[in-house]
Amino acid sequence: MDFIVLDVETANGHQGSICSIGAVRFRGGEVDAEFYTLCNPQCSFSNSWLHGIRATDVAAEPLLEDALEMLAAFVRDEARIVSHMPFDMVAIRKASEDVGVPEPTWAWYDSARVVRAVWEERRKRGYGLKAISEALGIEFAHHNALEDARAAGLVMVAAFERWQGADAALWGQISNDAARRKAAVAPRARVAR
Repeated sequence: MDFIVLDVETANGHQGSICSIGAVRFRGGEVDAEFYTLCNPQCSFSNSWLHGIRATDVAAEPLLEDALEMLAAFVRDEARIVSHMPFDMVAIRKASEDVGVPEPTWAWYDSARVVRAVWEERRKRGYGLKAISEALGIEFAHHNALEDARAAGLVMVAAFERWQGADAALWGQISNDAARRKAAVAPRARVAR
């Protein structure tokens, strides 16, 4: 049960426009350390209605490239990085490309996938962070990167406590890298012409 949960908020519809980053390190299923920063993506803001962060709030904050380096220092050599759905993984990759820093080579895992694997009644719906957190009694301020990361980590802990199989098997099921490989080799449906 050692992993880091990562969550980001974005300034606008471009996934690389990260304006805040939250990360929580779990050791043995317990919160061990936290990292949070606002950051300046140097772009327009249209998502303030969602998370409350405005361009004026980040004007004096670290530039996005500096915040990504700060995050990398927090993560160090952690073997497992978790996000709730792939949005955060894609955002980190796009932001890294946008600002010209090396893309992290982290192994990514999906806490939404763990919900779908462990709770049969949530396989098709109800696996969003807000819904599963409410069901588990986890209180958090949704769309705050640090709070979302902590909540997703607590969901992970609850899922592994409920899981009946080997932990390695569950980690394999929720791996974003394994899901991408599976999607890449899946046969495409033929379209009738």
